[in-house]
Amino acid sequence: MALRPLLLFAVLWALPACVTVYQPLSGAHRPVAVDLRGPNLKGVAVTVRCLPSADMPRAESGLLCRKLARLFENQGATVQTTTSRERPEAEEAPAAEGATAEAGPEPTEALEVELTSRRLHEKRTSFLFFDYISDYTFAQDIVVRDERGALLARERLVGRFFDTLGFNENTDLNFSRLFYGAVSQIALNARMRRKVLAAGR
Repeated sequence: MALRPLLLFAVLWALPACVTVYQPLSGAHRPVAVDLRGPNLKGVAVTVRCLPSADMPRAESGLLCRKLARLFENQGATVQTTTSRERPEAEEAPAAEGATAEAGPEPTEALEVELTSRRLHEKRTSFLFFDYISDYTFAQDIVVRDERGALLARERLVGRFFDTLGFNENTDLNFSRLFYGAVSQIALNARMRRKVLAAGR
Protein backbone atom coordinates (compact mmCIF):
# COMPACT_ATOMS: atom_id res chain seq x y z
CA MET A 1 0.00 0.00 0.00
CA ALA A 2 2.92 2.34 0.74
CA LEU A 3 3.98 2.11 -2.92
CA ARG A 4 0.81 3.78 -4.21
CA PRO A 5 1.65 7.33 -3.02
CA LEU A 6 5.15 6.93 -4.43
CA LEU A 7 3.79 5.73 -7.76
CA LEU A 8 1.32 8.63 -7.95
CA PHE A 9 4.12 11.10 -7.12
CA ALA A 10 6.31 9.61 -9.86
CA VAL A 11 3.52 9.91 -12.45
CA LEU A 12 2.75 13.52 -11.50
CA TRP A 13 6.46 14.37 -11.60
CA ALA A 14 6.78 12.91 -15.10
CA LEU A 15 3.79 14.77 -16.55
CA PRO A 16 5.66 18.06 -17.23
CA ALA A 17 8.22 16.01 -19.17
CA CYS A 18 5.59 14.66 -21.59
CA VAL A 19 5.99 16.41 -24.94
CA THR A 20 4.33 16.12 -28.35
CA VAL A 21 6.67 15.06 -31.15
CA TYR A 22 6.16 15.45 -34.90
CA GLN A 23 7.37 12.52 -37.01
CA PRO A 24 7.36 12.90 -40.81
CA LEU A 25 6.31 9.70 -42.56
CA SER A 26 5.57 8.91 -46.21
CA GLY A 27 6.42 11.81 -48.52
CA ALA A 28 7.05 14.25 -45.68
CA HIS A 29 10.48 12.81 -44.87
CA ARG A 30 12.08 13.51 -48.27
CA PRO A 31 15.02 15.93 -48.35
CA VAL A 32 14.10 19.54 -49.16
CA ALA A 33 16.57 21.74 -51.03
CA VAL A 34 14.37 24.79 -51.63
CA ASP A 35 15.15 28.08 -49.87
CA LEU A 36 11.89 29.28 -48.30
CA ARG A 37 13.06 32.91 -48.58
CA GLY A 38 14.36 32.67 -52.15
CA PRO A 39 12.52 33.98 -55.26
CA ASN A 40 11.49 30.46 -56.30
CA LEU A 41 8.03 31.52 -57.51
CA LYS A 42 8.70 35.04 -58.76
CA GLY A 43 6.42 35.85 -61.68
CA VAL A 44 3.99 33.06 -60.79
CA ALA A 45 0.31 33.55 -59.93
CA VAL A 46 -0.57 30.85 -57.39
CA THR A 47 -4.11 29.88 -56.44
CA VAL A 48 -4.13 27.96 -53.16
CA ARG A 49 -7.24 25.84 -52.67
CA CYS A 50 -7.65 24.32 -49.19
CA LEU A 51 -10.68 22.05 -49.33
CA PRO A 52 -12.59 21.43 -46.09
CA SER A 53 -13.23 17.84 -45.05
CA ALA A 54 -14.68 15.89 -42.17
CA ASP A 55 -11.27 16.07 -40.51
CA MET A 56 -10.55 19.73 -41.31
CA PRO A 57 -13.45 22.20 -41.01
CA ARG A 58 -13.61 25.34 -43.15
CA ALA A 59 -12.11 27.59 -40.44
CA GLU A 60 -8.99 25.41 -40.18
CA SER A 61 -8.79 25.15 -43.98
CA GLY A 62 -8.86 28.94 -44.19
CA LEU A 63 -6.05 29.21 -41.65
CA LEU A 64 -3.95 26.74 -43.64
CA CYS A 65 -4.58 28.74 -46.81
CA ARG A 66 -3.44 31.97 -45.15
CA LYS A 67 -0.22 30.36 -43.94
CA LEU A 68 0.48 28.94 -47.39
CA ALA A 69 -0.26 32.32 -48.98
CA ARG A 70 2.40 33.92 -46.79
CA LEU A 71 4.79 31.07 -47.60
CA PHE A 72 4.41 31.51 -51.38
CA GLU A 73 4.40 35.31 -51.23
CA ASN A 74 7.71 35.18 -49.39
CA GLN A 75 9.01 33.32 -52.45
CA GLY A 76 7.81 35.98 -54.88
CA ALA A 77 4.42 34.62 -55.97
CA THR A 78 1.15 36.49 -56.36
CA VAL A 79 -1.34 34.47 -54.34
CA GLN A 80 -5.10 34.00 -54.15
CA THR A 81 -6.74 31.61 -51.70
CA THR A 82 -10.06 29.80 -51.56
CA THR A 83 -11.70 27.05 -49.52
CA SER A 84 -13.99 25.88 -52.33
CA ARG A 85 -13.60 24.35 -55.77
CA GLU A 86 -14.82 27.57 -57.34
CA ARG A 87 -12.21 29.88 -58.82
CA PRO A 88 -11.63 32.89 -56.55
CA GLU A 89 -12.63 36.28 -57.90
CA ALA A 90 -9.66 38.36 -58.98
CA GLU A 91 -8.97 41.09 -56.46
CA GLU A 92 -5.98 43.02 -55.29
CA ALA A 93 -5.07 41.83 -51.82
CA PRO A 94 -2.48 43.35 -49.44
CA ALA A 95 0.81 41.49 -49.13
CA ALA A 96 0.96 39.01 -46.28
CA GLU A 97 2.75 40.11 -43.13
CA GLY A 98 6.43 39.24 -43.28
CA ALA A 99 6.51 38.92 -47.08
CA THR A 100 9.83 40.04 -48.53
CA ALA A 101 9.03 39.86 -52.23
CA GLU A 102 9.35 43.16 -54.10
CA ALA A 103 6.73 44.40 -56.51
CA GLY A 104 7.54 43.17 -59.99
CA PRO A 105 6.01 42.60 -63.40
CA GLU A 106 2.67 40.89 -63.91
CA PRO A 107 2.81 37.10 -63.44
CA THR A 108 3.52 35.18 -66.64
CA GLU A 109 2.88 31.72 -65.16
CA ALA A 110 0.08 30.25 -63.07
CA LEU A 111 -0.22 27.31 -60.70
CA GLU A 112 -3.19 25.91 -58.79
CA VAL A 113 -2.25 24.16 -55.54
CA GLU A 114 -5.06 22.08 -54.02
CA LEU A 115 -4.81 20.54 -50.56
CA THR A 116 -7.08 18.04 -48.79
CA SER A 117 -6.48 16.69 -45.29
CA ARG A 118 -7.48 13.28 -43.95
CA ARG A 119 -7.11 11.61 -40.58
CA LEU A 120 -5.57 8.16 -40.86
CA HIS A 121 -5.25 7.14 -37.23
CA GLU A 122 -6.11 8.46 -33.80
CA LYS A 123 -5.37 7.02 -30.38
CA ARG A 124 -6.99 8.40 -27.24
CA THR A 125 -5.49 8.00 -23.79
CA SER A 126 -7.28 8.35 -20.47
CA PHE A 127 -5.41 9.65 -17.45
CA LEU A 128 -7.22 10.30 -14.19
CA PHE A 129 -10.14 12.51 -15.31
CA PHE A 130 -8.70 13.49 -18.69
CA ASP A 131 -9.25 11.97 -22.12
CA TYR A 132 -6.91 13.28 -24.82
CA ILE A 133 -5.43 12.38 -28.21
CA SER A 134 -1.97 10.93 -27.59
CA ASP A 135 -1.23 9.65 -31.10
CA TYR A 136 -2.48 11.21 -34.34
CA THR A 137 -1.57 10.43 -37.96
CA PHE A 138 -2.74 12.59 -40.87
CA ALA A 139 -2.39 12.66 -44.65
CA GLN A 140 -2.21 15.84 -46.72
CA ASP A 141 -3.04 15.26 -50.38
CA ILE A 142 -1.52 17.90 -52.65
CA VAL A 143 -2.37 18.37 -56.33
CA VAL A 144 -0.74 21.03 -58.51
CA ARG A 145 -2.10 22.00 -61.94
CA ASP A 146 -1.28 24.69 -64.45
CA GLU A 147 -3.69 27.36 -65.69
CA ARG A 148 -5.04 24.92 -68.30
CA GLY A 149 -5.81 22.27 -65.70
CA ALA A 150 -2.94 19.97 -66.72
CA LEU A 151 -1.68 17.84 -63.83
CA LEU A 152 1.85 18.80 -62.78
CA ALA A 153 2.20 17.06 -59.41
CA ARG A 154 0.27 14.76 -57.11
CA GLU A 155 1.81 14.05 -53.71
CA ARG A 156 0.72 12.79 -50.33
CA LEU A 157 2.45 13.94 -47.17
CA VAL A 158 1.88 11.72 -44.14
CA GLY A 159 2.89 12.83 -40.66
CA ARG A 160 2.38 11.75 -37.09
CA PHE A 161 2.06 13.58 -33.78
CA PHE A 162 2.53 11.53 -30.62
CA ASP A 163 3.23 12.09 -26.96
CA THR A 164 6.43 10.85 -25.37
CA LEU A 165 8.70 11.66 -22.46
CA GLY A 166 11.26 14.35 -23.12
CA PHE A 167 12.16 18.02 -22.74
CA ASN A 168 12.32 21.16 -24.90
CA GLU A 169 10.76 19.63 -28.02
CA ASN A 170 9.58 22.50 -30.28
CA THR A 171 6.93 20.60 -32.21
CA ASP A 172 5.51 23.63 -34.03
CA LEU A 173 8.94 24.65 -35.32
CA ASN A 174 9.84 21.13 -36.46
CA PHE A 175 6.49 20.63 -38.17
CA SER A 176 6.55 24.03 -39.91
CA ARG A 177 10.10 23.58 -41.19
CA LEU A 178 9.45 20.11 -42.63
CA PHE A 179 5.85 20.49 -43.82
CA TYR A 180 6.09 23.92 -45.44
CA GLY A 181 9.47 23.01 -46.89
CA ALA A 182 7.95 19.93 -48.53
CA VAL A 183 5.00 21.93 -49.93
CA SER A 184 7.40 24.54 -51.34
CA GLN A 185 9.51 21.82 -52.96
CA ILE A 186 6.42 20.30 -54.58
CA ALA A 187 5.34 23.70 -55.94
CA LEU A 188 8.83 24.45 -57.29
CA ASN A 189 9.07 21.02 -58.94
CA ALA A 190 5.64 21.62 -60.51
CA ARG A 191 6.81 24.98 -61.87
CA MET A 192 9.88 23.37 -63.44
CA ARG A 193 7.71 20.68 -65.03
CA ARG A 194 5.38 23.35 -66.39
CA LYS A 195 8.35 25.08 -68.03
CA VAL A 196 9.43 21.81 -69.66
CA LEU A 197 5.91 21.08 -70.92
CA ALA A 198 5.51 24.63 -72.24
CA ALA A 199 8.81 24.41 -74.09
CA GLY A 200 7.69 21.21 -75.81
CA ARG A 201 4.40 22.62 -77.10
